[in-house]
Amino acid sequence: MVIGISKSKSLGEIVNFIEVNDKFRDISIVSRQHMRLYKAEEAYKALSVHGCTKLRDLVIADEQLPTTEPDSDTSSRSASTSTDPVNLSNINATLDHILKEVGNDPKTLILVCGSFFIMSDVKQYFG
Repeated sequence: MVIGISKSKSLGEIVNFIEVNDKFRDISIVSRQHMRLYKAEEAYKALSVHGCTKLRDLVIADEQLPTTEPDSDTSSRSASTSTDPVNLSNINATLDHILKEVGNDPKTLILVCGSFFIMSDVKQYFG
């Protein structure tokens, strides 16, 4: 399942639904810039706190990662800061990753759901 979550939704109810339903094997969180959507990182943390055990790591496109200055003390790039692009949109990178992973497996269904706010990006992705 690929899901974008509106801030108005009950995260506890979403987690209960996901956890009791064995048809959902993995959950990938996506987001885009919209004031009514949880940022991907925030939704991931909140679902974790509510006990969601099916979460997959957030996916960040390489070109979206913040660059590190060569003289910087920091040798790695982090996805944990609030200004990180993963908080703006990780939809394409997540779908790329999932489709590459599942390949042409006819037994795998990818459900994209959650918020209408992500659907224009999803429709554009699939053409």
